[in-house]
Amino acid sequence: MFALIWSSAFAFSLHTGIFLPQLFAAIGFGTVLVGLIAKKLSMPARHPVWLVLAGAVLIQVLSALFSGDAGHSLSTVGRYYALPIIGAFNLLVLLRDQKSINVTATAFLIGAAFGGAVGLFQIFAGFDPIYGQHITGPDPAVTWIDMYVPRGLLNMPLTYAGVQMMAVVFCLPWLIKYRGKRKAWLWALYVVVVLSLLLAGKRSPWLGGMAGVGMYFLTRGRKVAIIMILAAILGGSGLYVISSGFRARVLNTVQLRTNSESDRIYLWQSALKMMGDHPVLGVGPGMWPRYIDQYLPEKDYSKWIVRVNHETGEIECKAWYSKAHAHSDPIMLLATTGILGLLSIASIVFLLLEVGVLELRLVMLTDMKRIYMGSLLVLVSFMAASSIQCYLSDGEDALTLLFLLGLGLSGRQLMIIEKVKDTALDTKEV
Repeated sequence: MFALIWSSAFAFSLHTGIFLPQLFAAIGFGTVLVGLIAKKLSMPARHPVWLVLAGAVLIQVLSALFSGDAGHSLSTVGRYYALPIIGAFNLLVLLRDQKSINVTATAFLIGAAFGGAVGLFQIFAGFDPIYGQHITGPDPAVTWIDMYVPRGLLNMPLTYAGVQMMAVVFCLPWLIKYRGKRKAWLWALYVVVVLSLLLAGKRSPWLGGMAGVGMYFLTRGRKVAIIMILAAILGGSGLYVISSGFRARVLNTVQLRTNSESDRIYLWQSALKMMGDHPVLGVGPGMWPRYIDQYLPEKDYSKWIVRVNHETGEIECKAWYSKAHAHSDPIMLLATTGILGLLSIASIVFLLLEVGVLELRLVMLTDMKRIYMGSLLVLVSFMAASSIQCYLSDGEDALTLLFLLGLGLSGRQLMIIEKVKDTALDTKEV
C-alpha cells in the first residue's frame, strides 16, 4: 500500500515544479534503505547496465575532483544525477506488482494532463494566474523570441514542454493496447497532453516527440509507419498554414533568423574548443559558466536581440541569447566531462536499448511489456530532443526521465517473472 501511494504521488508531483519530486525521491530512498536493512525488501533484478552506470558515476566524480572547484562540481553531480538515480532505484525496489505499476502510470498521465490543461489555459487566456506573468508580448511579430510561452505548473517553458514530450511518448504504447474500463477518459487525458505539447512552441520537444512516436509506429509495421508519417506531414503542413506562430518558428529555424539559432553554432564551436583543451575528463560538471567566456568569440553587438520587459513595457537588449549551457547534451557532456563522460553515458543508452529490444522480442504482449516499451521510447525521444537542447542539467526533466526508466524496468522485472513462470509450466507439461 505504501509503494502504491508513494509511487502515485511521486508520478503526479513530477508536473508540479515545487520540489515535491525531490522530496518524494528522498522519502522513498529512506524507506527503501530501512526495508533493505530489515530484509523486508530485496534488491532489483540484474541488468547489464548496472555496472556501466556505476562506471559513469565514477567518471562524473573523477571529473569533478579534477576540476578547478571540486566542491562546486561535486555538488552539481549530486544535484543533477543523485536524486534522479535514487528515484529510479526506489521504483525498482518498491514496485513489485502489476497493479502498482499501472496505477503509477495512470497517476503520471493525470499529472501530465493537469499540467497540460494549465498550459492550454495560459495560451488562450494570455495570462498565467499562478506566477502573474503575461504569456504573449505586446508585439509578437517583433518579440517572438522572447514571447512568454506556456509553462504549465513548472514556471519554465522548456522544462514543461520536455515533461509533456516524455508523457506523450511513454503513454502511447500503453494506451493503444489498454483494455480497461477507464480507456475513454484516459484517452481524453492523453489528447490534452498531446495538444499541450503541440502548442508549447518548443522545437526540441517537438523533435523528440516525433522521434519517439515515429519509432513506436515503426515497430507496428511499415504500412502503419508510412500512414502515420503522411498524416504527420499533412498535419504539420496544415499547422504551418493556419498558425503564424508555428510558421515563424519553422522559418526562424531554417533561415537562422534569430540569435537562438546562430548563437547555438557559436556555443557548439566554443564547447568543442573547450573539450580540445580538456579532452579526457572535461572542465568538470557545473564548471561551464566559469570557462565559456574564454572560448566565445567577440559578439557582434549590432545584432542584439530585441526583448520586452513585460512588467515595465520597456525594450531591453541582450548580447547573447543564452550561454548558460551548450544547448546540446552530447556537446555539453564533451565539454564538461570529456570523452570518457560522453562515452559512459552513451554506453548506458546503448545497453538499455540493446537489452530492451532483445527482451521485448521474447515476451508476448502484456501490460508490463508496453510499460517497458514506453520507457525505452522515452529514451529515444530524449536523445533526439537533447541533441539540440540541454535537458540533463534540468532537474525536473532528469527526474522525469529516470522515473520513467525506473517504471519501465520495474515492468521488466515482472515481465521476466512471468516468462520464468511460463517456462516452468511448459517444462512441467512436457
